[in-house]
Amino acid sequence: MLQYCVRKQFLWADYILPVDESLEMSVNYYADPNGVGYPNGVKNFVQTHAKIITIPFGYDNQRFKRKLNLKNEYDVITIGWVTTAQVFHRKGFDLVLEAAKNLPNVSFLIVGMSKEIQNTFYNSISENITIKEFVDHDQMINLLSASKVYLQLSLSEVCLILSAKLCFGSAYLSGLM
Repeated sequence: MLQYCVRKQFLWADYILPVDESLEMSVNYYADPNGVGYPNGVKNFVQTHAKIITIPFGYDNQRFKRKLNLKNEYDVITIGWVTTAQVFHRKGFDLVLEAAKNLPNVSFLIVGMSKEIQNTFYNSISENITIKEFVDHDQMINLLSASKVYLQLSLSEVCLILSAKLCFGSAYLSGLM
């Protein structure tokens, strides 16, 4: 039912305002191990008469500031919105779990992994990993402030998080090409 309603919204819309051109129409070749590519964007899924205008979003660099009164609780933080196995791999969480196993003296924080995915990959989660499901913006600012390194191994990403993370003054490691 939800899929039907979403399709109707796009069909009846006069305007669609994505935050990145890739959300209009693109193919993600990086995330597909077969190299065929996964279709992305509204035009790959819905026929629409709506005018599509890309409006890049920004962030408030006054809000996204490191809180200096917080001590570093975590060596490495990674953030995603992971609710399926496909997204788990696309966001590089499998690689983060592998890195944590190989670096037992490094503390990792993973933010945004659903309980279902945690249960699916339970045997891969080592003791040096802390997982938080989904957090609000204020909690996110605290967690980013309490981390030394931001690790982004996603195969497909809109790079707003890079800009926001750099405001926190910590190292940024990425697997993006």
